Amino acid sequence: RIGIGSLLAAALPVGLLAGPRPAGAARPPLYGLVGSHIRSHYVVINGAIAINAVSCSPSGYCMVGGEAKGASSDYGFVATIRDGAIGKFTAVPGLTLVAAMSCPQTGWCLAYGLAFAGKTSENDVSTIINGVPAKAPSNFGTNLPMRALGCESATNCFVVGSINSNGIIVPIVKGAYGKVKAKQYTGPLWSAISCTPNVASCLVIGSNTDTAKPRLPYVARINTTSMSAASAISGINAPLGIDCAFQYNCIVSGVNATSRVAETEDLQHTTVSNVKSAVVPFMFNVTCLDLDLCAALALNRGGALGIVPIKDESPGSFAQAMPIITHGSQSLIGIACQNSAHCYAVGSDTVNGTLRGVLYRFTL
Repeated sequence: RIGIGSLLAAALPVGLLAGPRPAGAARPPLYGLVGSHIRSHYVVINGAIAINAVSCSPSGYCMVGGEAKGASSDYGFVATIRDGAIGKFTAVPGLTLVAAMSCPQTGWCLAYGLAFAGKTSENDVSTIINGVPAKAPSNFGTNLPMRALGCESATNCFVVGSINSNGIIVPIVKGAYGKVKAKQYTGPLWSAISCTPNVASCLVIGSNTDTAKPRLPYVARINTTSMSAASAISGINAPLGIDCAFQYNCIVSGVNATSRVAETEDLQHTTVSNVKSAVVPFMFNVTCLDLDLCAALALNRGGALGIVPIKDESPGSFAQAMPIITHGSQSLIGIACQNSAHCYAVGSDTVNGTLRGVLYRFTL
């Protein structure tokens, strides 16, 4: 079975895929809330091995994707989610797992995932129209793990990551990787992308390798017709998440690799401002309803995975999303908001010795 952990190993700092609780460590309150107005509900999703992705369009149309256990083998699936209720799993032909998803408009999403091709795996994308895969997945030429997916429209999407120690951006046109060439960047390794639907603009963010001195963040502006050069910027030197509520007007989450403290920042085009520290050591993927109301996935110093709300551009108190386990593994990977009353973080947890997909529903 292809594990989502292999997709994230190169993308996230050590510790974001939580393992067993250290012997003798105190157990925090079960998905307790610490000084936050977040209201939550943690649910194990029967039939899912992992839920790796969630995306919502500006209208509030949302889908989840992941990996499920079939009668003979595991399979990648997608399902709609509304007001916390997940619909029927729909298998995505050819995909062993769905790793990322972007839904730029109601009824249309692009799913990215892995499939077996002989003895190796390959990266594929598949269009999902009204909850149903529209055609066979399209392979886009590398078996290396990619990190993020963003769509500016149902016509134009981009998968980003790294290949051979270079950053790479792969355009996906009309749901398929065709004759449009991918672009490689020397220096930055891309970790996140955010697109503003129907405005034809995306920002890609990342950093150089963790052994580089100095450690530098980079950003590139891309759209249907052009990909800018990578620009070294100030601010968080290990950015891991980005969400642009408006064109090139974004909130970034990540880690100060020197102090090992999580941070947020405002990013407009290539200009960074308002860098704020959080009370946790790691924050990664982030989602925003607008620039004043966001939330990021986080890991606290006790090893618990959860959410940090970001209000008025400042990170708030950590809210634990799932219980810390003594054996096995767990993860939080995707985050998105249908509206302020229904936000979702998805991942996996070891339940009775078996890995299961989980959904953490919260309110901002």
